Amino acid sequence: MTRLTRLTLLAVAALLAAVGASTLALAVVHDQTGASADGHLEGDATWAPGERPAPPIRLTDQTGRPLSLGSLHGDVVMLTFLDTHCREICPTIGAQLASVQRAFPRGQQPVIVVVSVNPAKDSPSSARTFAANMGWSGRWHWLMGDRQQLSRVWQSYGIDVRKLNNDIAHSGAVYLVDKAGDERSGYLSPIAPTLIAHDVKALTGQAASTGLPVLPLIGYLFAASVAAVLVIRLRADASPQDQDDPQRAALPQGFSQRLAAKPAVTVLCTAGLAVVLTLVIAEVSGSPTAAASSAATSSSASGAVIPASARKPSPSLQGAQPLSPGRKPAHVVPGRVTFINFWASWCTPCQQEAPDIARFVRKLPSGASFLGVDVNDRPSNALAFMRRYGLHYAMLSDPDGTLLRRFHAMGLPTTVAIDRHGRIAVALFGPQTQASLQEVLHTLQAEK
Repeated sequence: MTRLTRLTLLAVAALLAAVGASTLALAVVHDQTGASADGHLEGDATWAPGERPAPPIRLTDQTGRPLSLGSLHGDVVMLTFLDTHCREICPTIGAQLASVQRAFPRGQQPVIVVVSVNPAKDSPSSARTFAANMGWSGRWHWLMGDRQQLSRVWQSYGIDVRKLNNDIAHSGAVYLVDKAGDERSGYLSPIAPTLIAHDVKALTGQAASTGLPVLPLIGYLFAASVAAVLVIRLRADASPQDQDDPQRAALPQGFSQRLAAKPAVTVLCTAGLAVVLTLVIAEVSGSPTAAASSAATSSSASGAVIPASARKPSPSLQGAQPLSPGRKPAHVVPGRVTFINFWASWCTPCQQEAPDIARFVRKLPSGASFLGVDVNDRPSNALAFMRRYGLHYAMLSDPDGTLLRRFHAMGLPTTVAIDRHGRIAVALFGPQTQASLQEVLHTLQAEK
């Protein structure tokens, strides 16, 4: 192999290094942002950018200073509604938000914003104690005000707050607000921190991936350009015997020398080629921002029966264990209309609907069946709840909310109706009555 051939191969290697480096730079930056390829969000409800601007909030935080949600534009915000004196759902949500913050390095953590649901007892001191107990390591704000101020915020975000004896019952929800101030994902208890972390990464990736990965790319291009200049200079300094090489003789006299004397031209040409290749690679792999925007979804309204042509198969109940030991696992029976009710003994709206559900089940015809799924609950409390309200039907246990998320249920209670072909026909969010369930049953039974 002649020296000219070796140098030619070296030049090709330098070009391939530029291409590989550009690809690697894209991959590294894409991985650091954590954006998924399709921008898919994992919330119980999701919205496209600009579709649902977060309602304004202007309250006072734990430092005594006024704070508006709009002042946090540029940050991803985890917005929730808690009570510092709550001993059940609030500490659970608080600990889950802490785990999301810990999934990110300092400076890239989402901001926690809490709106108080207990204006009579929440205070700056109790808020700081709650945050310390939860281990919040990043920025957080606990917003407080009088009941009238807070009620307007609760209502604008669909949060139900009720005083029951000495306790406050309220919706367990988290909203993810993007850097532009739009609601993008909503999560209802039980909340999976891994899903929120996934969505935070996706939203961060959309904001960070609008341009080329400039700094890593410049470094790689510079190295590739220097390599190309060195190759050309080596060719210019080739020994006289290389002049006998037919390939070299075919070049115009002095071509290599003139080109080597203008390294700036070589650098620009090499860098330009690598940038073009990088743009092609980015276009082929797909723009994360565009893909995320097109893949964003909206939640459908609750309670509307889905047209038969648009229904999707019901998720499997495989792996779910019966609440009572020794009983056979329940399943959806083909040819029957099946209701699946997600509930928990600690859920106040579940207590509200339980008597109606018991009456509805007692009058079910032979062509229909009813299943219950107890979510994130103590079995002893769940069994006591069933005895109290006379719920005598098949009951499954869902201790970590796996089934709830599998059905994309919007919190508790949720009742899903499955048609005779095993497809989800309607999802009913919130407490139901005997009349509302009977109406759905009549509609599905009337279908041919």
